[in-house]
Amino acid sequence: MNTTKHICPLCDYIYDDLKGDLDLGISPGTKFDRLPDDFTHSDCSATTDMFESCTCVQVESSAELVRKDLMRQALSTLISKYPCFAKVFDKYDLDYCCIGNISLSDACRLQDLKAENVVDELIEASIGICQTQKDDASVQGIIRDIVSEHHSQLAEELPEISMMIEALLTKHKQDNTSIKDTSDLFQQLKDELEQHIEKERMILFPLCVDFDKEPIPLRKLKDPLAVLEHEHFKIHNSLRKIRTILNDYDESLPDRCDLHSKLVNRLRKFESNMHLHIHKENNILFPMVIEKSLLAELRAY
Repeated sequence: MNTTKHICPLCDYIYDDLKGDLDLGISPGTKFDRLPDDFTHSDCSATTDMFESCTCVQVESSAELVRKDLMRQALSTLISKYPCFAKVFDKYDLDYCCIGNISLSDACRLQDLKAENVVDELIEASIGICQTQKDDASVQGIIRDIVSEHHSQLAEELPEISMMIEALLTKHKQDNTSIKDTSDLFQQLKDELEQHIEKERMILFPLCVDFDKEPIPLRKLKDPLAVLEHEHFKIHNSLRKIRTILNDYDESLPDRCDLHSKLVNRLRKFESNMHLHIHKENNILFPMVIEKSLLAELRAY
């Protein structure tokens, strides 16, 4: 006979007769129906009458299915459902924006990471968070989101970070090679991004003004999309180079002054926002545009 377990519906805490709960002063082998009348779970104050019985096999199978489902899904799919996963993906340098079509399991293998550990953090990050992916998203809606959230943010961030780097460079002069290298790379990245945004605003986005109602032929979009996607890879690589120079944005290094630490923190957030920006275009906007163009062409035959 399987050992009976009881699960709390409020916080998913599981009481196992076989293990008891030493933290709560309950010895192993104590059956659930023998728990004190005044027993309450310390995390949520649930009483025994609120718990539900479940078998060991059912609970473990359910948890295992969730973990396996997370591992098999593509990074881009996961980040679309749960934007809160971005923090975990960035922590482990899992590229969900430019190679987001690979599964979490494969991505962890490429980075020589234990997928189980990453999944644990993703599950923790998703507790209490609802999925945000919208099936009825429109091309214009996504473009509005990109322009209002990301383009506007870049218009402020690029000059401000440039000034921070310049101030740090002036303060340390030639004492720190990494600052000079960061300055050169960020200026190059700034130029790339400004040109990239201009292409989106002047070429791609105008083509998509009435796209939801009247998609245009794919042949008119293939070149702009290919150019922008290629530039995303270049931007992503520039961000990686800056991260490498700054030792993966480690703020704890002893030779860093307060301004240096603020810059490192600002660049870390900047990189994370850029990953999300690129993801919205590579993995949501571009595929949607291509799909709607192809469907329109099929209807025309």
